[in-house]
Amino acid sequence: MQPSRPPSTRLPIDITSTGRVNGASFTANGTGVGDAGTGDWDFEVTFADKAADADAFATLVGILILPTVVFGREDGSTRNLLSLVGGNLEFTQLTDGDEVSVASRGSIRATPDGRLSWTSEAEGEIGLREVKEVEPFDAVMLPLGPGKIADVLTFPFVTPRGRRLVQAVRTITFNPAADLPGVQFRRVSIEPTATADGVRVRTQSLLRAPARSTVAR
Repeated sequence: MQPSRPPSTRLPIDITSTGRVNGASFTANGTGVGDAGTGDWDFEVTFADKAADADAFATLVGILILPTVVFGREDGSTRNLLSLVGGNLEFTQLTDGDEVSVASRGSIRATPDGRLSWTSEAEGEIGLREVKEVEPFDAVMLPLGPGKIADVLTFPFVTPRGRRLVQAVRTITFNPAADLPGVQFRRVSIEPTATADGVRVRTQSLLRAPARSTVAR
């Protein structure tokens, strides 16, 4: 039996992450609001400590999963993980590509006061500098059986030295009584803005099912 949909698609989120990047310990904290009805997810994170030679947004991508799987706007038969399991999930993520190699793990949990708590820990190397823009991109959600999916995506970063591609492979687990209805694609837009001691991020994600086609015989 599938869990019932939560009464609201708009939820505040508290964010905490710790670990080591480029050999230096970091602590990141923040808050945000996600709305699964529109696909919008806006938040801000500040770093109490961070490697001085790492870009704030690139660090954020490596240490946290941007939970567009939770707040993706549904279309047709697609399901986001807020409506499927109330946003409760655990994840592991391997991020690798141009000047980035980070492993992270964590969870998102609903709290009794109607919020979500997003926590993670991570370790790795980040050499990217001055991420100015992230081009819109597509992600793929692959069902791996009850209570488990893979999420595969490539971040196209724009820097003063040109375009840099960073891949992320995530394994996401949740209530085994729930199951993604099938393969889903997700169109993601991200707008990062540097702040004095961190980064502000605005995202939008739109879910869609694969178009069915007939192969001529």
